[in-house]
Amino acid sequence: MHLRNLALRLLKGFCPPALREAIEGDLLQRYEKDVMAFGEREASRRLLWNVLRFFRPGILLRNKIQTPNHNLMLRTNAKVIARQWGRSKAFSFVNLTGLTLGVTVCLLVTQFVLFENSFEDFNRRADRTYRVNLYNTENGVFDEITPHTVAGLGYALKQTAPGVESVARIGFKTRGVVTHKARQVEDREEIVFADPSIVDVLDLEVTTGRKADGMRDASTLLISESAAMKYFGRPDVTGETLEVGFNNNSLQPKTYAIGGVFKDIPVNAHQHFQFLLPPENEQAWNGDWDWSEVNTYVVLSSSVQPSDLDLALSRIVKEHHHDNTGDRYLLEPVREIRLHALDGSGRGAVVNFFILLASAILLLAWFNYINLSTARFFERMKAVGIRKLMGATRRQLVFQFLMESFFFNVLSFGFAVILFFMAWPLVTDVLQEPIPVTLFNEPWAVGFIPGFILITSLCAGFYPALALSSFKPLSSLQGKINGYTDRAVLRKVLVTVQLAVSMILITAVVAIRQQIGFMQGQHLGIAIDQTLIVEEPLVTDGTTVQKFETFKHEMLMLPSVLGVTYASTFAGTEIDWHRMDITLGQENATPRFHSRIVAVGTEFLDVFQLPLLEGRNFDAAAESDRKAMLISEAACRMFGFSTNAAALGKLIFVGSRQFEVIGVLKDYHYRSLQSGIEPLLYMKGYPRNPRYAIKVAPENISKTLITIESKWKQAYAGNVFKYYFLDEFFNRQYNADQKLGTLVSALSLLAAFISCTGLFGLTLYSVNRKEKEIGIRKVFGASVSDVVIFLTRDLLRLIAVGGALGVPLIYYGVNAWLEGYAYKMPLGILMFAGPVMIIAALALITTGALTVAAARRSPVDAMKCE
Repeated sequence: MHLRNLALRLLKGFCPPALREAIEGDLLQRYEKDVMAFGEREASRRLLWNVLRFFRPGILLRNKIQTPNHNLMLRTNAKVIARQWGRSKAFSFVNLTGLTLGVTVCLLVTQFVLFENSFEDFNRRADRTYRVNLYNTENGVFDEITPHTVAGLGYALKQTAPGVESVARIGFKTRGVVTHKARQVEDREEIVFADPSIVDVLDLEVTTGRKADGMRDASTLLISESAAMKYFGRPDVTGETLEVGFNNNSLQPKTYAIGGVFKDIPVNAHQHFQFLLPPENEQAWNGDWDWSEVNTYVVLSSSVQPSDLDLALSRIVKEHHHDNTGDRYLLEPVREIRLHALDGSGRGAVVNFFILLASAILLLAWFNYINLSTARFFERMKAVGIRKLMGATRRQLVFQFLMESFFFNVLSFGFAVILFFMAWPLVTDVLQEPIPVTLFNEPWAVGFIPGFILITSLCAGFYPALALSSFKPLSSLQGKINGYTDRAVLRKVLVTVQLAVSMILITAVVAIRQQIGFMQGQHLGIAIDQTLIVEEPLVTDGTTVQKFETFKHEMLMLPSVLGVTYASTFAGTEIDWHRMDITLGQENATPRFHSRIVAVGTEFLDVFQLPLLEGRNFDAAAESDRKAMLISEAACRMFGFSTNAAALGKLIFVGSRQFEVIGVLKDYHYRSLQSGIEPLLYMKGYPRNPRYAIKVAPENISKTLITIESKWKQAYAGNVFKYYFLDEFFNRQYNADQKLGTLVSALSLLAAFISCTGLFGLTLYSVNRKEKEIGIRKVFGASVSDVVIFLTRDLLRLIAVGGALGVPLIYYGVNAWLEGYAYKMPLGILMFAGPVMIIAALALITTGALTVAAARRSPVDAMKCE
């Protein structure tokens, strides 16, 4: 008897109360049969054994009787969800649309971020490869960080730096003429001079030929597969020859043997070229500490850290930078060039901005789902109460509502994938980059997609699931919700955040467009309108200057041509000549200065209407003016002259070449207004790669172009007439900002649309809920306008609160963004009030039709709503 009582107490200790009565009854029945068959003692032992057999998780963890048919439960939940969607088609459509758009934006931005972070992934030694940057100072004061270094640096690093596995130098792109005479194929190409080691440093894949032989001497070159197909019609062209020439009297066309063909450089590389030539004079490169014309790359041994080179780099500065001892060299990982370049050209801020933007839009979609789900509490609470009375647990209800959220997100993800593939070509067109779609090919995508759907399902559905499942059955059936009112604080908070985010995004669009308009509307200080820039002809026979003079004479005979000149570069293009060894008074004097240099024709000032503040212009007939120089106002300040006149007659040394200052030009913007005005030096002379500028009259431009083209073909037979207008070319510098503005505009419209659809759904629900109250108000004499104000006053309050939250953020964000511009637009009141008014107008337009229709409805019909 003692053993029997012990067994029953043990059962009572671990068995859930809901199951104990039934189990205990069955065990005692079995016990009675065992007493008759085996006796009381054996029966008690058997009872204890049977009790212990129930000591298992299936019993211990069950506090309620459960039906193990999960398939039936899933089918039932699916039916409930389908019926719910069918009864609330408008709400379901709004939820699905918002989530689909939010997920689409996330997929688009994820692909964009993947591409931006994939740069140099193809390079197997990218983690050990660095680009050398110069931290440049002027007389001890920081000037700039630039990747443009002198050619001698690479040689010095190779000779003295410890742990350097390989070094490579690559020069700026130089325009040349490439000819395959047998096939009569000739074209302008961008030629790059580089060390043979660049093949290994940048990990170029040589498909034909050997890496070691590709640039074995000064008469061999490497070309890309695309170039091979263009000039030969086949990829395997090792051993074939091409003729390469430049528009310079000192460089005659030269025949190169093709030492190898490399695979086209991937789009996610920071360097792109198709023709690789060895240095014309490697010894001259090794000893050059004057011209900053190359990028220098180093590959470190696996055991070496960049800091290990600090001593060697400091020694190089002391030996070769003379008085500029504040200069120093910095190693920049090639993987970081795209996003976090030391010279400030990285796109990291843009990438982070789009990540923030996509997150904001996805949050808006989630807020829509939460708002509309919680707004329908009254509609669904009776169903929840009945299910609870029928024995449903809170866990089951939470599962049902999370399952509903999961179904919504699965559907939205499916539609989002379709929209993604439809929208991606448009995105690449705007970015003007051939970005491949790799998102769904990544190995981690197998886990990312289900994980993303699960996370979005939980984020959007967790709160509504908890809230809807918390109702007490009796309160639910009576239409009472525990402490909940229709003016839920959470819903108002979420709507306010939606409105504030939409205002911020609209401000971003307005700010970008206004800043671009401000910069384009400023006077540049140089007349670039009605100026035709003609690419140099394919002349490599040493008669370039003579033919240009003939062409210029023919042009000036035309009444529609107002002027003709040439220059190494014009406004809107990068100036390649950048000297770091400019001195005053005598060679090797101190201090040393850095400046960009432009080679120009004598008509340059007249064609571009540049004011000469002091001195005189170059004289075309004076051969001595080849040793003369014009300087800008900024250069005058750089050299420390007290006045512009004080600069006249002073000697300037560029390396070992001596120039006399004969004039001072007024500053002008040769680059976009995002940058400040930099010092410029002008020398007289025909540059290596000239461009021709033709100032034309504004009348009958099309006819003038036809005439100029005919004269061009007479002077340069067989050459294609390639031209562009300088003002249009200059404004291309704002393309990056315009692309950003276009994408932000599209995303802002999506954000506004999502917010407006949410407001539409909430207004629709509010009108339905207050239909009887509206009827009562109309019976008591309320007019249509009174009812409209009654229905929209809460919305206007939320807009006001959203504006109060958004305006400070807008002010801070716009000012922070404008810090990246040297010339900033003035901030007016409309910059801050405008977005608030736009959102208010959109919100009122979205909800206006519903509120007016509700206000004009017959009170009798409204009173019958229940």
